[in-house]
Amino acid sequence: MDSETIHVPMCQININGLSKHVQTALDHFCEKRDIKILALQEVKQKEALPVDIFSGMSTYSAGLNSLGVSLSICNTLKPQHIVHLENADINIVYVSVMFGDKPVLLASAYCNPDTTSTDGLSKLLINIKEAWKYCERSNIVGMMVFGDFNARSIMWADSVDNPRGKVLKDFVSKENCELSAPDRNTFVTSSGGSVIDLCLAFGNIIQNICPPWIDDVDVHELFTGAPLRGHLPVIRHFSYKIPSTAQSKTQCQPVFNYNSANWSHWSTYLDIVLQNYVSEMPQNPPEEMYDFFLEAVKEASELFIPHKRICKHSKPYWSETLTALSKDLRTAQSDYQYKSTPLFKKAYNSAKDAFKNALIKERNNWIHEQLEGLNTKDSIMFWKRY
Repeated sequence: MDSETIHVPMCQININGLSKHVQTALDHFCEKRDIKILALQEVKQKEALPVDIFSGMSTYSAGLNSLGVSLSICNTLKPQHIVHLENADINIVYVSVMFGDKPVLLASAYCNPDTTSTDGLSKLLINIKEAWKYCERSNIVGMMVFGDFNARSIMWADSVDNPRGKVLKDFVSKENCELSAPDRNTFVTSSGGSVIDLCLAFGNIIQNICPPWIDDVDVHELFTGAPLRGHLPVIRHFSYKIPSTAQSKTQCQPVFNYNSANWSHWSTYLDIVLQNYVSEMPQNPPEEMYDFFLEAVKEASELFIPHKRICKHSKPYWSETLTALSKDLRTAQSDYQYKSTPLFKKAYNSAKDAFKNALIKERNNWIHEQLEGLNTKDSIMFWKRY
């Protein structure tokens, strides 16, 4: 059976306080980028966030006696809050979702940047380990933890190592999970920055997660001090396949809508993927490099160029005359709805009759032309199609 690939845009960001202004900015940010999963850290709210705080998503929060975290999930992913996995003393929230027919557990986590101890991170990682055991018992195929771990390591492109970085690195190695990180600073200051906004992936889903990248275009309203100091949004896509639906009667064919493409994200994604490929396999034969480049362009196009459908017209007898009469009808209808006077009503009824009569005439003429000269078998096939 044919299948189609679904791409789910996901974003994580330490928001450093979810004010009304930041909430509005995030809503616009998510709408513009079609974000389906939003993981926030340091929301700094004393009460649980409203479920409908972000448009088209359900929001779940935890750790509100501390700095707080939240997950906002598009309702089509069937989010379910898994409260019993959470700990009041730890900044982490868990929500299960469905990617097609595959259940996956998501989490948003935050670890305080305690300079004297790694205990906070150790407690958080113990909780995450227990959550993965729950997934294995419950037939949940994978888990993703989006977090500001305040853990630095050259292993994930930071410039230095710190004690929390060593703890996290040992955890990743021991628990056989994957760590996903951008190739540049996620936290920026005027004097430098760090790579501390990361994602841990458990189970057989790492191949579904596209390489992350930093979105620093028009994000100055997301937090105080940006872009001179603060966290930048980290974007990933989760991709999975579903069976293709049967072709419609009008035989719509999907094609790329280049006018609506996000060329900035398209080119950034290609840069990251190709740089990683060249750095890891610099001596590959030119033919293999060419094939990889073509596949990378296809993947970037699927991610950042939306599709539109070119359809065989459901009314193949449509004509310029019908287009003009249809426009007149809409205008007359709008006038009548605006002001229901006898004059406008008469004009609306007249336009409706003119369009209806022309439609019948064009359809009958077209059918007559199509049936002319057809044998019985072809005539039957014609009526099945139309």
